[in-house]
Amino acid sequence: MPKIKIERKLRIRRDASTINKHIGILKVGSVLDVEGPLKGLPVPGSDNSWWYKDSTGYYWSGGVKEVSLKDLNTRNSKSLNKKSLIDDSKVGWGIELLNIPKLWNLIGSKGKGINIAILDTGVDYNHPDLPNYISLSNPNFVCKNFLNNTTNVQDSDGHGTHCAGIVCGQGKQILGVAPDSNLIVGKIMERSSGKGAKLDYLIEGIDWAYKNGADIISLSLSTSINSDRLKDVVKMTAEKGVNIICAIGNDGELVNAVYPAIYKESVAVGSINEHKIRDELSNLSKELDLLAPGVDVYSTGINGTYFTTSGTSMSAAFVSGVFGLLRVKNKTVKGLELNKLVIRSSSDYGEIIGFDNESGFGIINPLNALYNLQNI
Repeated sequence: MPKIKIERKLRIRRDASTINKHIGILKVGSVLDVEGPLKGLPVPGSDNSWWYKDSTGYYWSGGVKEVSLKDLNTRNSKSLNKKSLIDDSKVGWGIELLNIPKLWNLIGSKGKGINIAILDTGVDYNHPDLPNYISLSNPNFVCKNFLNNTTNVQDSDGHGTHCAGIVCGQGKQILGVAPDSNLIVGKIMERSSGKGAKLDYLIEGIDWAYKNGADIISLSLSTSINSDRLKDVVKMTAEKGVNIICAIGNDGELVNAVYPAIYKESVAVGSINEHKIRDELSNLSKELDLLAPGVDVYSTGINGTYFTTSGTSMSAAFVSGVFGLLRVKNKTVKGLELNKLVIRSSSDYGEIIGFDNESGFGIINPLNALYNLQNI
């Protein structure tokens, strides 16, 4: 009987043929004794139709890995050391898939001079793979803790630090999309799970980031509250030329109340894996704009660590970095105009030509966007 380890949040299905119904979700790291693999139907966006099952339900093989007892005793599924980083072929797959090194060469920059604000759980001050200017003692580091009205934005959760590494990791173990960009950090929540950020902190954070020179605001979070104040600050900020990049969420459902992602002035981002397959937990929406890497992403963690995780939060961070690079190339095309250009430059995804609720306008294509930016 095979033993499988869950490598991403995965739905428990009633059977291998009713792909649109599920009875629960498995946590990453769970280990199960199962039967299989068994032939069934592929999940949407994939041709993989192999499944495992046990007494609880069925599990799609695309989200699991067969393991031995030796594997379980020697491999840590969360934190990786330097040796495992070098040996792990998946490290940096998002950078490679998006052709970011080629984009750096064509632009002649890795984001220098661009300010990217991350409003999240804060950032690890002492991480060796984040820029040196991120320091509690540096008065020039633009940061604010909205929870206690101080400048101490130390992360105790890891979510904000993980997103920061995707944007501007320095290359010791992880290289970000725009490593030379300038990070602005607003701590607007203590934990990435549970209640998340208070609406007031989110609204104040967006306004604060704009007033402190942010070119891009990265929001790997959401609220179900459609506030006029939130809508107004997003509209005003975008019209002033700031690009607001938002995660669409990870419920695997068709949503119409994920704010500020679904506002027309923001860019709503869903998630794909390294095979360009949409993550089945990435939300669907008529306001979804595009997809980006977000499954099994390795990045920075608190206390100088690194870990792998998944979600549209990671995808939003990738897209924020891409916007930063494009703004280096052309400083006059920004805000709503750049949003439209990047979205329309995406590579179509799936069987439906053009827009659909699963993928928006497709997978972000930075090289296409650069070409279109140069030919305006």
